[in-house]
Amino acid sequence: YDIVYYARVSKNKGVEDLIKAIHILKKTNPLISAIIIGGGTDSYIKYITDLILSLDLKDSITFAGFQKTQQDVFKLAIQAKVYVLPTHFDGVPGSIRESMFMRIPVIANAVGGIPSLNDIKECVTLVEAHNITDLVAKIELVLDNEERTQQLVQNGYELIMDKYDNEKIYKNFIDIYKDVFLIEQ
Repeated sequence: YDIVYYARVSKNKGVEDLIKAIHILKKTNPLISAIIIGGGTDSYIKYITDLILSLDLKDSITFAGFQKTQQDVFKLAIQAKVYVLPTHFDGVPGSIRESMFMRIPVIANAVGGIPSLNDIKECVTLVEAHNITDLVAKIELVLDNEERTQQLVQNGYELIMDKYDNEKIYKNFIDIYKDVFLIEQ
C-alpha cells in the first residue's frame, strides 16, 4: 500500500478528507493504493463504503475495518509507505507515535498537539486542516521525495525513542517528585 489510515473511522478523524485526496491523486497516479483500518458506527462505515464506490476507488482503497488486536493493526500498517491522519482535532494521537516507532513516515493535520512533534526537528509532515489540496500535495511530497522522507522517519524515530522511552519517563517522574518534595520542606 502507498497509504495507511488507522484510527477510528469517523468524520472528525478526517477519513473523508483522505478518501477525497486519494480520488484526486488517482488522476495522476492510477495505481495509488490505500488501506483504511478501524471501526466506527455501522451507519458511518456504510457511508464511507458508499463514498469509496461513488468515487470509483474500490480498486484503490482496501477497507480492513476493525482489527481484534493492536498487533493485527500493526501487521497491516507496516505494509504501507506512509501513515496519513487528517484529524480535525486531537492531542498527540497514539497512532502517530506508533507509526514513528514503526518507522512509517507520518502526514497529519497541524491541529492540537501534533505540531509540537516538530519542535526540535521536523518529524511529521504537517497539513493545513480541512485543506484537501494541501493534503494531496503533502502525500505527493512524502511519496516522491525519498531523501526528505527518510530524514523525517529517522527524526521521528529518534524523538519517539527519546521522549517516550519508559526509563526516561520513569526518571522524569522521580525528578518531578523530588522537586515537589524538596519545595514542600
